[in-house]
Amino acid sequence: MDQIGKDDTQLTSEEVEALMQITPELTSVTKGAASAARPYDFRRPDTISKEHERSLGLVNNNVARHLAGALSTLLRSMTSVEVKSTTEMEYQKFNQELTDIALVAVCSLPPMDGKIMITIDPYFCLFLVDRLLGGPGLMPKEARVVTEIEITLLRQVISRVLSSLQASLENIIKIEPSIDQLETNPIFVQLLSSSTQVVVTKLDVVVRDVRGSLQVCFPYQMLKPVLPILHEHFWMRGASQGAVVAAPEIRQQLTFVPVTLSLELGETGITLKDLLELKQGDCIVLNNREQDELVVRVAGEHHLWGRLGRVASNYAVMVTRWEEGSDVS
Repeated sequence: MDQIGKDDTQLTSEEVEALMQITPELTSVTKGAASAARPYDFRRPDTISKEHERSLGLVNNNVARHLAGALSTLLRSMTSVEVKSTTEMEYQKFNQELTDIALVAVCSLPPMDGKIMITIDPYFCLFLVDRLLGGPGLMPKEARVVTEIEITLLRQVISRVLSSLQASLENIIKIEPSIDQLETNPIFVQLLSSSTQVVVTKLDVVVRDVRGSLQVCFPYQMLKPVLPILHEHFWMRGASQGAVVAAPEIRQQLTFVPVTLSLELGETGITLKDLLELKQGDCIVLNNREQDELVVRVAGEHHLWGRLGRVASNYAVMVTRWEEGSDVS
């Protein structure tokens, strides 16, 4: 142990072994902390918060829903689209994961500043071309570069993706998407610098029993101004009273749902004998007075108060206030 106190900056293997025997509990704690630790790269920090990530996931689900209907019509077959993943990464990593013959579309979304990339894997490209030309839609055994004519056909698929994105963002920001460039080799597309952070959403597309995939790549700087708006409009948030406020498009659809509105004129108590002896012309005296507020029920639930009256020759009720604590208001 005397050797440990030397001025040498490096420990010998014997010295390390001696320390391990003296402090076994410290060694076990250190190992446990190391196993729980997660590496963090300060050059590539996570830039999207968990709240914004959930809001973005809701938008992606809407895109998948719109795209499923659009592709079903285009391909004349039942199509389902599912969001497989939404990942934040460097543009260089995203570009390296693409195959050399993938179809790449560079698109603009004005007034959003920047451009996005939409990619379709080569096998699924050939399947889509076969369906668009009226074929049975068989997945090819080998992939190849699509021709100029096939690119023209596949432009329809890219347009459907952009239309679905436009519809999903309609209540947030009005975009006018357009296709700027279509390439069959990602090498010819230098959209961003290699270290730029991007958000990549991978969509799984199933047409009958054939499965393919496409990806939508957003530069983070392009999404940054929109993310707070997405969180405000699309994510269900708590109001100051603790009530839950639905997203605008959900509230818009609910306004057309018919509900039953009923007015409770009053109440009283009678015996079962008197109830059985009731006949036409009998009067039942209620406990309410003329000036009292009456209970107004919406779909059987007490949410409003009101007073009975007449409008021309019709009975009417004038709403006076909401019931305190009602989750409808």
